[in-house]
Amino acid sequence: VKVQYPGVDEAVDLAALVDSIAADLADTGTPVTCETSGRTDITGRPDALRRVFRNLIENAVTYGERARITVSTPADEAIVTIDDHGPAIPAADRARAFEPVVRLAASGPTQTGGARLRLSSSAHIVEGHG
Repeated sequence: VKVQYPGVDEAVDLAALVDSIAADLADTGTPVTCETSGRTDITGRPDALRRVFRNLIENAVTYGERARITVSTPADEAIVTIDDHGPAIPAADRARAFEPVVRLAASGPTQTGGARLRLSSSAHIVEGHG
């Protein structure tokens, strides 16, 4: 799988990167598991990808109790799926969830005024990687 990101030409094993994040979090007692189907070589920015997947996994655990991650490579794609057991973002709020500094009351703890998911920067980085 070859993912294009402007100005970046670094090989990354996406499966190993995501698995290492999951293992680090599991070592701290975070309820997270990861299944991969072997190497998933892409070209991209490892630090940015690590930030994205750590954010998404931490959101899954924070708002969905636990995370189950799978990394697969059907055809010429790299697919990372992060499942949790929490409430879904309501359909009416899904587009807003990607706006900077948005709070979603339905999915977040009431004592903090809702969830700040930090999805805007994550989406930007993922889109930049194709």
